[in-house]
Amino acid sequence: MAIFVLFFFFFLKATTPKVCFRKNCLKVDIADTLETRSNGLMHRRHLPSGQGMLFIFPKEDYWSFWMKNTLIPLDIIWMDAKGRIVDMIENAQPVSGGEVPPGLKPVFKALYVLEANAGFVREHHLRHGDQARFQWIFSR
Repeated sequence: MAIFVLFFFFFLKATTPKVCFRKNCLKVDIADTLETRSNGLMHRRHLPSGQGMLFIFPKEDYWSFWMKNTLIPLDIIWMDAKGRIVDMIENAQPVSGGEVPPGLKPVFKALYVLEANAGFVREHHLRHGDQARFQWIFSR
């Protein structure tokens, strides 16, 4: 029994969903339902270094984002069905008060959108066309 419990906890730790560009990986929360995509990273006061959120949509389209109720600056990375970066916005800033935030929309259709702490794109020298690798990501 103890061996099973150890294996189970090792398996859980080893199967943390990740999005990687070259050797740089982010542990990600998955937003693959209408509710989780709508809530995203709203109201979070902190996003630990090395973590992000991966939005998985039902089809490729021009998925728009905004910073309403988002408290931390973010890099937003749109990727196509093959995981290639098709657009990015660096250092999207929180919108305060009753302001209506502008919609942030990609130039090309995307199936995946990754949100990471502002500076992730620059720190890891990401470019349009870079290929993402998805590890242990299962959509509902």
